[in-house]
Amino acid sequence: MKFKDILSALRLDFMASLRLSWRWFWRTGVISCVLIFAALLIAVSQNPAPDPSMSSPDLLSMVLPLLVFAIPLSLVLALLVGFLRLAWHLAGIWILVPLILIPASLFASFTLMGGRIKESAREFVTACEKAEPAPDNSQPDASPPQSGGVSPGGGLHGMHGGGGKAALVLILVILVYFLATHPILLWQFAILAFWLLAAFFLGFAPAAVASLLALTASSAHRTWRRILREAPVETSGQSGTGQSGTGHP
Repeated sequence: MKFKDILSALRLDFMASLRLSWRWFWRTGVISCVLIFAALLIAVSQNPAPDPSMSSPDLLSMVLPLLVFAIPLSLVLALLVGFLRLAWHLAGIWILVPLILIPASLFASFTLMGGRIKESAREFVTACEKAEPAPDNSQPDASPPQSGGVSPGGGLHGMHGGGGKAALVLILVILVYFLATHPILLWQFAILAFWLLAAFFLGFAPAAVASLLALTASSAHRTWRRILREAPVETSGQSGTGQSGTGHP
């Protein structure tokens, strides 16, 4: 086969793979959207209103909200199925390599480095306890704590309801300020983050490289086999034409 024929066969095989993935994508999307919408519609119609004085919602008025909820879920499921079908078409059974190897490698890495991570976490907690100022109990504050904000003593209260998000943002700001104003605590936090990232990298990187090599080799082998399966038909046709031409001058 000529190089131009190989490129043409690769292009045709790539377009065929995309068409196959597209068929699985839109079929899965349509079927899953219909099933999710029907399940939500049945659930809404069978569940009565929580308040007996309130009337049950009209089904026609629930069509648009249910579709808004069902369409994104079906799109995510269709993308997943289409990608898996494309990966299976290109690599075959070898797509199980990253699905098995990467989690197993991460588990082994965090297990082997678990002692160092626990020690760093313990040192970070100890540094937090040392950096925390001791409470002043000489003058007790008789005022009740304020809900949803910061009490005069400095503690957070009322972290529920609508003030939960604001309290979370306030805690993050205080944490950043606390780390920035305590160099020892910031150093211990950096050490803990380093060991966590090191365990993740040492577990993920080798497994990802091995999976990439396995998928690339399998995809190249299967693609070349598909090209060779189509090549003999064209070659036999050309040879038959040449023989007929030589037999009848």
